[in-house]
Amino acid sequence: MKKGPLETLLLSGLGIASVTQEKVQKFVDDMVKEGEVSEKDGAVMAKKLIDNMEKNRREMETKMNKAFKEMIDKTKVPTRKEIQALEKKINDLNRRLDVADKKAQPKAAAKAKPKAEAGK
Repeated sequence: MKKGPLETLLLSGLGIASVTQEKVQKFVDDMVKEGEVSEKDGAVMAKKLIDNMEKNRREMETKMNKAFKEMIDKTKVPTRKEIQALEKKINDLNRRLDVADKKAQPKAAAKAKPKAEAGK
């Protein structure tokens, strides 16, 4: 299945976040190795940085979803739910037509018989 531009952008952002988390961890690990921070302080620092990045990612995702929804609303594109409701209505109408046709067929046949007999 082909990915849309929004999905590609979102997945790219997640990929960047993953790479960035790795870089944060490496940066903190290097600081610990060089003795600039203790192992305990480094772990706390890495957790705070990664948590902050995750919070920012969630906020960005929320903003993107809101912007996408607003764009869809402005273009008046029907939602999946609206399309499914229309499909249900169409199917219901088709069933009604089928029932009406079945009821009309015997009546039409009954009307046609007297005309055929009259021609004899």
